[in-house]
Amino acid sequence: KIIRGHADPVVSLANLGNQVFTVDTLGKCVFTDTNEPGTDFHFSGKGHKTPGKSIACNSRVVVSGETSGDVFLTPVDTLEFPSAPISVMGGCADIACPGTEADFAAVVINDFRLVQINYDGSAVELLCFEKSETGTSVSVTEDGKTVAVSVEVRGGAGKLSFYKNTSGRLEKFGDSISGTTAANRMIFTKDSSTLIVGEKSRHVKMFDVVEQVKVTGGGVCHSARVDGLSLSPDGKRVASVGMDGTLAIWELGSRSKPISAKAHRNGASGIGWADEETLVTAGGDNSVRTWTLKE
Repeated sequence: KIIRGHADPVVSLANLGNQVFTVDTLGKCVFTDTNEPGTDFHFSGKGHKTPGKSIACNSRVVVSGETSGDVFLTPVDTLEFPSAPISVMGGCADIACPGTEADFAAVVINDFRLVQINYDGSAVELLCFEKSETGTSVSVTEDGKTVAVSVEVRGGAGKLSFYKNTSGRLEKFGDSISGTTAANRMIFTKDSSTLIVGEKSRHVKMFDVVEQVKVTGGGVCHSARVDGLSLSPDGKRVASVGMDGTLAIWELGSRSKPISAKAHRNGASGIGWADEETLVTAGGDNSVRTWTLKE
């Protein structure tokens, strides 16, 4: 069911249960309530001036980034853009927010660097990538203490690394994991033990965070790059969407084939769980849709 139509293609989606936040190619940020269709509205104030790239949230803030590298830290309770953006310089490939128990609002990755965004609007550079590397995706645990970083190495290969985050200082642990392609989207499980990776190569993979080895689960369902991942409220399933417009639902730790369906024309760009039985997706056909799971 279509619950919201943007004027332009939607590039990213984040949600807090039934509260859905989306950003499109014009940089417009919109709030939609899946329980009350028709209540959606644009964020107020002066926002993005260049195309949107990514959006993330926790119960305190919505963090949205654009192609110029400007990032807005918008309070959830007002949805009013701050008077000025935070510049991370170099674009915005991906954003991840920890829970509100962490002492920072988000981490932002772009081609050149990884930046921590604090609630006071300050930005701290955590990593600067080698000239042969391009940042592609980032994820952070709920407590903000572990960060996963993916880069694409010159030639197209991927490198995945894990870091401990202590007051804005990163300490790498374990060896980096090499792959044929880089991650495009990543999320941690609720207990922080597993990292779920959606690759540019269309694979969904799962890694043990402590041992840093691939574990059972995932596979190939999409025929193009994975553009969105979301963990179910009970933590037992992960939903993914791809640039081919399909959505898939995977059982964690299972070799079973995922449930899949065509979700959007012109690609699917984001996915979230509104509740255990309802998914919300966004895509290049300018729409935000809900999906009810059936037994």
